[in-house]
Order: sequence, then structure tokens, then C-alpha cells
Amino acid sequence: VTEVEATIKQYGRYIQLTDVVKDTSFEAGVNSFSSVLGDDLACTLEQLNAVELCSGTNAIFSNGTQRNAVNTAITKEAIKHAVRLLEGNYAKKVTSINNAANLYNTSPIAPAYVAFCHSDLRGDIEALEGFVPVEKYASQKLIHPTEIGAIGQVRFLLNNFMTVAKDGGGTSTGMICTGGSKADVYCVPVVAKDAFGVIDHTGYGNGKMYYVPVGEPSKGDPLAQKGSVGYK
Repeated sequence: VTEVEATIKQYGRYIQLTDVVKDTSFEAGVNSFSSVLGDDLACTLEQLNAVELCSGTNAIFSNGTQRNAVNTAITKEAIKHAVRLLEGNYAKKVTSINNAANLYNTSPIAPAYVAFCHSDLRGDIEALEGFVPVEKYASQKLIHPTEIGAIGQVRFLLNNFMTVAKDGGGTSTGMICTGGSKADVYCVPVVAKDAFGVIDHTGYGNGKMYYVPVGEPSKGDPLAQKGSVGYK
């Protein structure tokens, strides 16, 4: 067992309610705000997980040996290199074989590792030799609705929370570049089974919603005009 230490940080957001909202469309307003905040809570958790996932130090570059030199698209050689490193360390595949079927123009999919990639990379990945799109899987068993396809022993899922180092690469050669000269560098984690885990903080789980109703006077709100709905 390896002990891992981390610093706990709090994240949250709230929307203020007023007595005007209460007097007009209070129930609809609270329900709408709660839905928006629920989506925001899920996105916050996903983004935090993605940041940690992209903070690993075992890096493979599409060109060069440092991030600040990268100015080319993802390559099949880089993907094969990742598979070779994982297999060399006895890493288990995330998925089992997706067997062939008696269907026209479909392909069996080998047991595979999983890669998370920003949607900006979809075209680059789909253009690689050997790419099999999900619609050509012999058996339509997807890991997640965001899965776009597979190359060899890696299946790709879109996740726009993966870290992008804007202007963090070398001089752009037609790549996406936020500032106009240096290429943006995209993190594409390739993971094996049990590569990482997410632990819920005791007492909070995956976040907690808070509701302060309008109509209760307090020292800071003597006329009972304010309330809020939020999460932490």
C-alpha cells in the first residue's frame, strides 16, 4: 500500500435569490438555478480530476523531448509507444475484446487501454492510419457515449477538460495556437485498469447543495430580501 498525501481545497458557487424572484416565479427560478448548479458541480469535479490526471510525469511527445518543442499533431508512433510502456509494466487493459460479428464492414476491437482527448484532436486522431470509428465496431459496446473510436489497443474518449497548454509548444506549423505563434499542447492521458481512483471527502461525497430561503431576516438582511442556492 502506498500512502498518497494531498491538500484539501474547497470549491463552490452560489446564485443569490431575492424577494422579487420569490414574488414572481420562485419555484421555477429555484428549480432552474438548482439544475444549472448541479451541472456546474459535475463539471467542476470532472475538471479537477482531469487536471490531476494530466499532472503525471511519464510523458511522450509527438516530436521533441520537451513540451515546449511540440508543434506537430499526435502520431500513431506515440500511441504505440504508450502501449509498449504500459504492457512492459504489466498494466492491465481496461476493456475486453469486442468480438467480430457477421456484419458488413465492421471490425473486432482488441482488449484496450483508454485515452482521454480534447475534441480539438478528433480530426487528427480520426486521420491516423488504422483508426476504427465506433460505428464500425462489430459489437456496439462503448465504454462511454463520448467514445469516438480505436487505434490498435487504445480506445479514445472525448473529454474537453483535459489540460491544454496554450502557446506551450514550439513554433506553430499549422497547429492550433492561441497566441498566433506557439502551438497549443494537448494532454492525452492513456490509462490502464486501476490507473487512478477518485476518493470522496468524508461528509461531502460528490458535493453538497445548500439552500437559504428568502424571507428570514438576519443582521445582514434585516428586510428578509435575500436568499441563495449553491453547492460546495
